[in-house]
Amino acid sequence: MSLVSLLWILFFLSLFYYWWHGDALKNTARQSVYHYCQKTNLQFLDESIWLTKIWPVMNPLGKLQILRCYDFEFTSSGEKRYRGHIIMRGKQMEKLEVEPHIYPD
Repeated sequence: MSLVSLLWILFFLSLFYYWWHGDALKNTARQSVYHYCQKTNLQFLDESIWLTKIWPVMNPLGKLQILRCYDFEFTSSGEKRYRGHIIMRGKQMEKLEVEPHIYPD
């Protein structure tokens, strides 16, 4: 096996690992949003989230970590869609914010 072939295999394995790991983190974020919506009496629309931003940061110990921001939609009354986003630091939720919304009477 040549060095070039080995590098290509390593490259594709790295891409697969990045996708697999990112999918696991996305599922963790989706579960966090789902539980938040249940707790606050909101409806998590489509039960889907989508990745909007990735950026590197340093944690307090000086170690490089990746922050991922996912957006989602929810409703409080069933009439209007609102947006929210969740920021994940690795497997931990860093922040979850929702747009101002009206609760029905």
